[in-house]
Amino acid sequence: MVTALRELLQEGIERGVFPGAAAALLDSKGVRAQVVLGHRMLLPQRRPMEPDTLFDLASLTKPLVTAALTLLLVEEGRVELERPVSEYLPAFERKEVTVFHLLTHTSGLPAWLPLYRRLSVPEEVVPFLGRLEPVCAVGTRIVYSCLGYILLGELLQARTGQALDTLARERLFEPLGMRETGFCPSPTLRERCAATESYESAARRHAPHPPYERFEPVLCGEVHDENAHFLGGVAGNAGLFAPLGDLIRYARCLVQGGAPLFSETIYRALFTPVVEDGTTRRSLAWIVREDGVCTHTGFTGTAFWWDPKRQKAALLLTNRVHPDATREGIGEFRQRFAALAFSD
Repeated sequence: MVTALRELLQEGIERGVFPGAAAALLDSKGVRAQVVLGHRMLLPQRRPMEPDTLFDLASLTKPLVTAALTLLLVEEGRVELERPVSEYLPAFERKEVTVFHLLTHTSGLPAWLPLYRRLSVPEEVVPFLGRLEPVCAVGTRIVYSCLGYILLGELLQARTGQALDTLARERLFEPLGMRETGFCPSPTLRERCAATESYESAARRHAPHPPYERFEPVLCGEVHDENAHFLGGVAGNAGLFAPLGDLIRYARCLVQGGAPLFSETIYRALFTPVVEDGTTRRSLAWIVREDGVCTHTGFTGTAFWWDPKRQKAALLLTNRVHPDATREGIGEFRQRFAALAFSD
């Protein structure tokens, strides 16, 4: 399995799908295969990928942090799934939207908008989202929405009185021994991060508008997602950084029944489908494939799969947006990676 995994990752590098990768396959007994290849940075200098490289996980923040924390608060009675979001965040005016709708991407909120261009300060986010024209009636369609999870992050902070990064560290990462996982990496950890997009790529991708100015030729150790950056690097939709070793700890928790983080009730909620639209089935946290495998991806080139029945998991961490975020091929590569991971 190690040889097959190494060959697949090497092919991805040679085809230019990503500069480098760190990947692992595991089951309830432990890690079956773990491979690190390529480069964590090509520009402005070449740096090799290392076993302890940290990755910008992008939208993996949604299931690993935001949805997980929401379910913990639901079990404690501090948040109710069917309660209107406006009861927790009065500045959000759409009273028909519930916590359930945000978790399952059925709120009718748009998929994405450049909040960093529309707003002056983060405090304007909640009222702005509450005034947005919905793209569909609430509960009628699955529209994958970064905005909905940004709102969930704001709700968690309002409900607990704690910053999202602190809440995640205390409730999720520390119990699992994930010592280097978190938001806004320290200067020391930033030196070990995989680089993401270049300013030149961002300028092309955002044309005809100028890119979100960050005054860096290449992002490294700073959140790639512009809205998360506008919110200070800590948001419900993106912003989480982690090395492969820490994510293996999280994956092991999931394939072994959820302990010590989740009760049996929450654990089952993680993989039980509650909405579907003929194309996608979703639990309260993950996309659930027809074979029962739960999955989620991140724009920067990350992906996480886990199978509660067969007690298997697969992790793929790449810097596919470095230095050019328009590079193609990651979707097809992820399919091949998952096929290898769950072939037996």
